[in-house]
Amino acid sequence: MVSAEGAGELERHGLRLMDPGRALAGLERALGAGEGVVVVADVDWERFVPAFTSRRPSPLLTGLAPAAEDTGAPEASAQDAAARLLARLAGKPESERRRALRELVRELAARVLHRSSDRPVDNDRSFQEVGFDSLTAVELRNLLNAETGLRLPSTLVFDHPTPRHLAELLHTELFPEPEAAHEEQLRQKLDRIPFARWKDSGLLAAVLSLAEEGEPGRSGQAATAQGAPGPRQDSAPEDDEAIHAMEIDDLVELAMGDGAP
Repeated sequence: MVSAEGAGELERHGLRLMDPGRALAGLERALGAGEGVVVVADVDWERFVPAFTSRRPSPLLTGLAPAAEDTGAPEASAQDAAARLLARLAGKPESERRRALRELVRELAARVLHRSSDRPVDNDRSFQEVGFDSLTAVELRNLLNAETGLRLPSTLVFDHPTPRHLAELLHTELFPEPEAAHEEQLRQKLDRIPFARWKDSGLLAAVLSLAEEGEPGRSGQAATAQGAPGPRQDSAPEDDEAIHAMEIDDLVELAMGDGAP
């Protein structure tokens, strides 16, 4: 037998209580069939499968209930809610947008955990620490999908373990940085690299060549002609080709000693 509290917890996970007569009838049929391994259960697949597979796939459950997969895709009502959220936050400064998204995450997390308003979820405590499991993780994901119009994974609270981390993800997805801001960040990184590191890494000539390729009437030979050192003598031709094919982010990492061509 199971208590009322235990029955409620099982049902939340997609396992419904069975009528004793029906359960015994099913067990009798299973034993009469001579099967070695049989489970008699009343399963709500739409609730059970997403929670059970939120952190790892299950070929067994996929085979048993292929139509029960919960994609978490937002519906039309969720798109309307997302439009209202974006309209409310669009004109706000970035700090206020981030604060509002943190509050949204905390509010929904408290709702999932059935917490009262005087017991909010802390921004920097992990979801698992405050009581989240695979089922409540899926519930929070679904609520966030409905509020934001995003299609977030069921592993959300495990990949982004605190409300602060999760709110940062939401801000990145809802308000992506413009290309100009990304370019400015790259320029700042390039400015921080000492000139000696460019020379020692053998990248100076390659970077100058990339910069001068876009200038009319200038050739890639200009860097060497102006006295800048060329690629290291011990580098292979294929290494030089790899350097020219690299993105700026990769060149920065290489110059700082974090990678190799």
